[in-house]
Formats: sequence, structure tokens, C-alpha cells
Amino acid sequence: MGWNLTDTEWGELGPAQAWNAAKRYASLGDRSRAQRASTVVSATVSLTLASLAGMVVGRGPVVAAAGTEREYRGLAVFRALLAAAIGIALGTLVSTTVPASSSFAVIVALELMIIGSMAAVLPSLRFHRSRGLRLNGRRWKRSHGVRHLWIVGALVHDPEATVDDLEAALRTLVPDLSPDWASIVFTTTEVQVQALQRLGFGRASENSGLMYRTVAAALQPSK
Repeated sequence: MGWNLTDTEWGELGPAQAWNAAKRYASLGDRSRAQRASTVVSATVSLTLASLAGMVVGRGPVVAAAGTEREYRGLAVFRALLAAAIGIALGTLVSTTVPASSSFAVIVALELMIIGSMAAVLPSLRFHRSRGLRLNGRRWKRSHGVRHLWIVGALVHDPEATVDDLEAALRTLVPDLSPDWASIVFTTTEVQVQALQRLGFGRASENSGLMYRTVAAALQPSK
């Protein structure tokens, strides 16, 4: 990948590296052509912002966006504030530099661009829903009796990576079992599922891509 990462240590990735990882992420999983194109857009934004927060890391052939639930909430707030700041800046720019006779048309064009960008990510969201990749953190913690979540929101790897490769990398990415903690990984490929099952992760149903590990789940046979 050209990121100068060792095979045994995780290192933080910058925005440019996160952009490359987003393209690789879009190629994983049983996505349609529209879903792949949509994922490039959504993952590029998500991973780039996550990299600015120090939440995108890589080890050998594996890249992940990972952090605590609190860090993900902070990232969501940052994303919302950034969007608001961009909107205000554009509005100010239009009102101060564009003639009044043309400002309405410019504003409409900007709104159409925003709507278009929102529509562009819909196929990607459909793929995530099809794999059951939806998480209500507060409800999930209550139902599983834990207080804290460690979340791997995106897991990227070379298509040639084996289950052994992923298992070795993920073993040092997810925290040790603790009664108060749960680890959750959003998966896109079956090789990811198999590697996580070796590490004691389970899933709510056979068609769910959301894998989790708690003290209680680790004591149960893998599905």
C-alpha cells in the first residue's frame, strides 16, 4: 500500500491515505456498481474526517476506522459543525460577491449540489442496511449490559488478505474482554466475519454483518 507500516504495529493514517483506503473499502463486499460508486463518496468523507480525529489506523494490509463510542459522537458533532460552517461561509460569500440579481440562482445551484451529494450516498446506505449495519448505541448497551463500546466502523483490507492475516491484525485492534466493555465491528466481507469469529465475536443472525464481542458472547459457541 505504500504507507510504510509494519506488519505488527498499528499507525495513524492521514487524510490522503484515508482517501486511498476509501476507494479500497468501496471495492469490498457484494456491492452493485452503483453502491461501489456511492461508497467511494461516503467513505471518502467519513474516513477523511475520521483521520483528522486520529481514528484511522493501518497495519500491513489492514486499515480501520476505530474508536470509542464517545469519540464517534465527537466526530459526528465535528462533522455537523463543519457542514454548518461551510454553509455559512458559502452563504456569506454569495451575499457579498454575487450581484443581487444572480444570488438567487447561485443559492439554488448550491442547494441542488447539496441535495445531489446527499442522494449520492443512498446506494451505500442501502448496502449497509442489507447487512444489518445499524447501531443504536444506547439501546445496544442497555440490552447487553455494558457501559462502554469500542467500535470499528470501517474495516479495509487487500482482497488477497487471508483469514489469518485479518485475525492477526484484529487481535491487537480490539481491546481485551472486560465486563463493562463491548467491541463492535461493522463487516463487509465474509473473510472478516470468519476472522472475528476466531476471536470470539458473534452476531445476532446469520445475515447480519454487525459482529460483537462481550464477556457473555465470548463464552457462547460462534454462529
